[in-house]
Amino acid sequence: MKIWLMNRYYYPNVGGIENSLFYISKALTEQGHSVIILTQKLVDKEAERREYANLKYYTYNENKLIRLFFPLRLLNRYIVVKKYIGEIISEVGEPDYVISRDPVMGWAYKKVGKNNKIMYIPPSVFAYNKIQKENTNSLLHYIVMNTYQKEEQWFQEQCFRHIKYVIVFSRNVKAQIMKRMGKCGNNVKVLYPGCDEKFFDSSKQYAYNKDIIKILFVGRLVEDKNVMMVLKALKELKNQNIYFDVVGDGMQKKLLEDFVRQNNLEKVCFRGKSNTPEEYYAQCDFFVLPSKYEAFGQVIAESMASGTPVIGFRTILGKTLTAVEELIEDDVTGIIIKDFSVASMKEALSKAIEIKRDEVKYMQMRQRCSQEAKTKFRWGNFVHQCLVAMEEKQ
Repeated sequence: MKIWLMNRYYYPNVGGIENSLFYISKALTEQGHSVIILTQKLVDKEAERREYANLKYYTYNENKLIRLFFPLRLLNRYIVVKKYIGEIISEVGEPDYVISRDPVMGWAYKKVGKNNKIMYIPPSVFAYNKIQKENTNSLLHYIVMNTYQKEEQWFQEQCFRHIKYVIVFSRNVKAQIMKRMGKCGNNVKVLYPGCDEKFFDSSKQYAYNKDIIKILFVGRLVEDKNVMMVLKALKELKNQNIYFDVVGDGMQKKLLEDFVRQNNLEKVCFRGKSNTPEEYYAQCDFFVLPSKYEAFGQVIAESMASGTPVIGFRTILGKTLTAVEELIEDDVTGIIIKDFSVASMKEALSKAIEIKRDEVKYMQMRQRCSQEAKTKFRWGNFVHQCLVAMEEKQ
């Protein structure tokens, strides 16, 4: 089958969406499909991209004037992308299937292409990623960013309304779409994404040590990830032998580092960005995901594949919106925190210490994580189910 994968960015750009498309393309080619990537041209990285994999690329140039005229940037990009898709169809013909992670490109193909076997996999529900004034530089910046987001919402809503096949990574995201779109959300199907095989392999490298407990965070250091709450809980647990590795970078890094220094949290270590996060998963006892919002949480899948139990917040009305409860079983594959507070985080970390001291129970927890991940998080299964889903509704 000839399958198009579409997104504004692709390898060698780094990000969750780009990673998912990388693994989807890999799984499709391994299953014998012909894959074409439609994406934006990266002038300084095209050589790296060409050397990357046995895939065919079609790339478009995003006009610099479009970037300058920010309030209508997505509308202008839609015009460019629509023309570009039409030219590719004229050159190579219609694909058998289309999978888009970009609402602008998904809607552009819907308007130009004749094949109805198009699937949209939203990166998130834009209505829930609201721009906060405190996160912008000025009132003008706030207005411009909100205008841009309204464009994103409009294109996404067109995809939800008119594209028959919509896949999301969690029931959490489906519920958000249903709330916003009503009956238009009925075509949404939940499929859990896969996980790189290197995380499954890393589970074999773990060595139990009853004398210490190692916890880990992997992700962007921004307000919504809520790493500060973990640090505040650790401040109250200074007498415990808890080591905390923070892997990642972001706007809050200095703030977090200052807090660690001011409170003499000597067992906290900032590791920076890493191209080999599986090494950290393999060495830790628990992974902590303190996020306020997670559409899915790829790090949960990576942690479980590594055999590492997860600590995270359930959805708490008005405070958190996560997929933790549907991915983690409390006291079996992790610890679900039921109240959004430092005290509750402290209680969860204390519980992790108790579990770790019981070697038999703890190792059973690790084994259960690995077993569930092997069943839930396989990219080969994911792409097979995507193609099956597009056939079922014909």
